[in-house]
Amino acid sequence: MSTVKTEAIKLVQGLPDDCTWDQVVYRVYLRAQIEKGLADVAAGRVVPHEEVKKQVSEWLKSFGPKEPATNSG
Repeated sequence: MSTVKTEAIKLVQGLPDDCTWDQVVYRVYLRAQIEKGLADVAAGRVVPHEEVKKQVSEWLKSFGPKEPATNSG
């Protein structure tokens, strides 16, 4: 089983020689977030697709058409 350090070394070695610190940090951050997501899935901390669609639909409705502003004055 690989350790986090081993995986981080592999990740950095896979970057081009002229990479920036920002690119290194981004790759490490992205990998950490993916690992967190996979752990959430394994633990059953997920929201079904249909529920997400419902929530997004309701959220978008809150940004729906508004009454136009009236100029008084």
